[in-house]
Order: sequence, then structure tokens, then C-alpha cells
Amino acid sequence: MATNYSNEAIRNILIGFGYLAPDSNPGSNPPWKTNNNPLTDERTVTAIKKFQQDYPPLKADGFAGDQTKKVLHDTIVALQNNLKRHGFATDAQIPSTQPYYGPNTYEAVKRFEQKQGLTVNGIADKQARTILSQPSLPVNNIRLIDVCIQFKQNPKKPNYVEALNYLQAQLSSDILIEFTNQWRQTNDVNPSIVKLTDVCNSYVAKPHQDRALNYLQSQISPDVYKRFTELWKKQ
Repeated sequence: MATNYSNEAIRNILIGFGYLAPDSNPGSNPPWKTNNNPLTDERTVTAIKKFQQDYPPLKADGFAGDQTKKVLHDTIVALQNNLKRHGFATDAQIPSTQPYYGPNTYEAVKRFEQKQGLTVNGIADKQARTILSQPSLPVNNIRLIDVCIQFKQNPKKPNYVEALNYLQAQLSSDILIEFTNQWRQTNDVNPSIVKLTDVCNSYVAKPHQDRALNYLQSQISPDVYKRFTELWKKQ
């Protein structure tokens, strides 16, 4: 039952959902090494608050009470069911009696990420959970956040540059102005528009950068995003 979760199990779910950094880097066989201490240290309290903020009407007090534990339970069960529904795991691999973020859930998430062109880390953050909750998975989906991570690793790859330049040319001035202001944390009426290649080169995973990239992704039409993804993945 949800209320019977150990403190260690709660920490592992928070890690698996992307709210809490593990005590050590994720390896190939989670649950991650953590501890069963009371959930009162600053990092864990902050992680619980972040989770609660994403799941109203939970009160963001950082306390893992019965209601918060129930939502954690329901969310991990939903994730596991969606992984099985989309063919990334079986009932034998993730039994319904094991609502934990264990090794098989972690590996199933990695298989999902690999197929969707996402960063493969076994972490099912909120955006990944939202994608998995859909009736069918987006075709060739790739997040702009992951685009920037990949671009920084190989900024001279021709198809990466071509894809970003194509995307920039398809965006309206209003969208680019809003994105530029969000990226720079400014409020200029007529800012000097940022180039997407420069954006990806300077990406360092700050919260305002992630928000700006998520905003931009939400403004791209499906046809444009499909063509962008084709260019991005071109060999």
C-alpha cells in the first residue's frame, strides 16, 4: 500500500521522477543507493515540495503525508501501466504488486527514451510521464532540451545546424521575441533575437532556460516539428 512506503522507496520514486538527485550517479541497476533516514533533510523536503507543486491540490509543504504518498503511489502505478501499455515492459517485469521505481521500471523508461529520441537516463520526468500518458506516442518526438544537450556534444554536425536553422526560419517574430525574452530573462519590446544554434551552445540546464525551450516547443506546429525532427535525425 502507498502508506507503507519506506523512506528509501519514496526517495527512489522522487529520483525516478526527476525531483531529487541521487546520492550517487544513476547506475545500470536502480533503485539508487540512498538512505532510509527521515524525509526531513533539505534536499528531500525541496524535492517533495516540487512534486506537490506539480500535483495540486496537494499542499506544497514538503511533508510526505498520507495524501502525498497516495499521489506518489498513483503516479508510479500510472507510469508503470503506461510503460506496459506502450510495450516497454510486461506484467511479469513490472508486477502490479510492486509500485516502486525499481530496476525494471528504470530499464523500461530507458527503452521509451531511446525510441522517442530523448536523453536516455531512466528518469521519467513530468514531460516524459505526460508523453507516456497519451493514447499513442508522438512520432519521432524529440525535446528541444534534449536537442540542446545533443548539439553541445557535437555542435558542428551539419544536420544539427541545418535543422536548427530551418526551425528558426519557420518561427514568427512574435514567438522569437517572447522566446528571446524568456531565455534572457528580459522584457524588451524589440530585442536582438537569439539564434537557436547559439542558444544550444550556451545551454546549461538553468530553470529559466528549460522554461523558455518548453515554451518554444509548445509554439511549433506539428508539420514544422516533424520536418525539424527529420532533419535532426538525418544521417
